[in-house]
Amino acid sequence: MPFEKELVIEQVRAITGYTEDIIPDEEMETLYQAAVGDIQGIVGENPQDLEHPAAERAAFWSTALFSKIHMGEMEGIDMKIGSIKMEQFPRRDITRVWYRRLDEYLNVLRSDAGTGGITTVQRTDREYGGERQVGE
Repeated sequence: MPFEKELVIEQVRAITGYTEDIIPDEEMETLYQAAVGDIQGIVGENPQDLEHPAAERAAFWSTALFSKIHMGEMEGIDMKIGSIKMEQFPRRDITRVWYRRLDEYLNVLRSDAGTGGITTVQRTDREYGGERQVGE
């Protein structure tokens, strides 16, 4: 079942503390749409159409990060995930954890979409020679 945009936005507001007074609903909707569009560009599919828990989590984390960019708490050019520079944060900053989580979910979506990740190769067209002894 596809995830609910409203639930993602509600969760972003909860983790960031950005109420409607800080980021109005229309602006949060724009940040959410930017996040979904960027994820689609990365994995090749609209995350709202995927029935995968990683799609919702990727939308959540990217919207949370984009809201920090919007508020001027971090740098990111054109609201693109790839433009976020984690070097701007101390090693133990929570934003680094958010970015790592986003990256984990994007990797899951990439591997499931066939656009990345490790796959198993099975070759049935090869035969290997007889038995060899160790040390030959």
